[in-house]
Amino acid sequence: MTYLDKIKSAINEHYNIEEVIEHARRAKTQWDNTIIDDCTVDASLWIKESPAYYDGYYLCLIQHYSKRIGYFEHFDSGYR
Repeated sequence: MTYLDKIKSAINEHYNIEEVIEHARRAKTQWDNTIIDDCTVDASLWIKESPAYYDGYYLCLIQHYSKRIGYFEHFDSGYR
């Protein structure tokens, strides 16, 4: 929501804010689905439902979300 608030405050009246927000929401949904698939592939190197499987899966999620947070922090710093 903070990201969307920053977009709203940065965009002038010549942009269709609803369209921008819709694209941002759709991108987030697609990104979530992609990392779930990506991390499932990584975890599949181990026996399903084993501790190693879950370690690999959650480590992958942590890495992806850390990158995503870094992206938004960088984006956010440009509008302060």
